[in-house]
Amino acid sequence: MRSTTRIFWFMTFFFLIVASVYGLMSSFKEPMGFAAILMLSGMALMIAVYVGKEDKAFPNRPEDDVHGEVSDEAGYQGSFAPYSWWPLVGAVGASLCFTGLAAGWWIFIGGVLIGGLGTLGWVMEFSTGKHSH
Repeated sequence: MRSTTRIFWFMTFFFLIVASVYGLMSSFKEPMGFAAILMLSGMALMIAVYVGKEDKAFPNRPEDDVHGEVSDEAGYQGSFAPYSWWPLVGAVGASLCFTGLAAGWWIFIGGVLIGGLGTLGWVMEFSTGKHSH
């Protein structure tokens, strides 16, 4: 986690410098490029802060050990549905949303509805039928 934190801190400062140079070279007449690169710096900053906090909360992670093995990270990783169709429904909804941004708002609204249905079905998958708690 320490190396990941360092990488994202480097990316934060790199994008901040690139945004400044881009803004100065374009005389800030093209604001979208400057804002987009500045937002890249902000996103890298958010990840760096989060990973840094996780590194302090769990200091001796196997990935920080130079002599660590893959089996050191073995254990419970979560419960996932192996044959779920709900992620596909959510992906169709997301693709309709992106298509709707370019083609028309009525497609976007349909994508939001289908994407919401897919997300709700995926979250509630183990709470219905024979898998209900």
